[in-house]
Amino acid sequence: MAGGWIADRAGMRAVFLISTLVYAASAITVCFLRDTPHHLPTGEWRISDLRGNRAFRGHVAFFVVGFLAVFVAQPFINPYLAQVHGQGYAALGLYSSLVALGSVASVQAIGRLTDLWGTRAGAASVLGLMLMGSLVLLVGASPGMWAVAMMCCGAFDTFRYLPTMILPDSFDHMPLPWGYAIFDTVTGVPMVCGAVLGGLLYRTAFALPFKVAIVLAGGLLLLTILRGPDTGRRVVQQAD
Repeated sequence: MAGGWIADRAGMRAVFLISTLVYAASAITVCFLRDTPHHLPTGEWRISDLRGNRAFRGHVAFFVVGFLAVFVAQPFINPYLAQVHGQGYAALGLYSSLVALGSVASVQAIGRLTDLWGTRAGAASVLGLMLMGSLVLLVGASPGMWAVAMMCCGAFDTFRYLPTMILPDSFDHMPLPWGYAIFDTVTGVPMVCGAVLGGLLYRTAFALPFKVAIVLAGGLLLLTILRGPDTGRRVVQQAD
């Protein structure tokens, strides 16, 4: 929100200068963090062991499609509001702050929901918010509706946190560093290609990236619902 206000009065060059200073302060702060000892994985593990790990492969496939939905649409939210609805820097800064607020709120709520009802319920909730945010953004014709859309679109960021809730349960005997390394490498493809595809779609029609995201998120949501309830986390919690 501050960036939008500054850009409206001093231009984007001032925003980039301030961002550079903040990033420099962040990098300096990292230098004072204490290192944690590295824990070597126990036991032998090979890449070929992935053939027998259906759960991990299924999770990777799920997030490949999900990240494609995120990155095909999310980079074009502000351009859509600016070009289609004529919103200026100050308004875009405000809407971006609502996206951040929506992300914080949904992370907390969906984390609690996942603890109570399982990872499937959490994933379905995030996908539902992504779907709603894209729909309201397309049909909305007033600042109030765009604000609602931005709050829901915070789920695009929330989706990036889902792997930390879901992924480790599928690692089995795979060492933690290997699990995340393989996952990040594979899901990096839709992150890169999704943004490029979104740009091509946006050039064709402003609404097209969001329509594709709706189809992808809707398909994953339907698949998640059809697989039935997941109460694993709730059972574990009660047992504790």
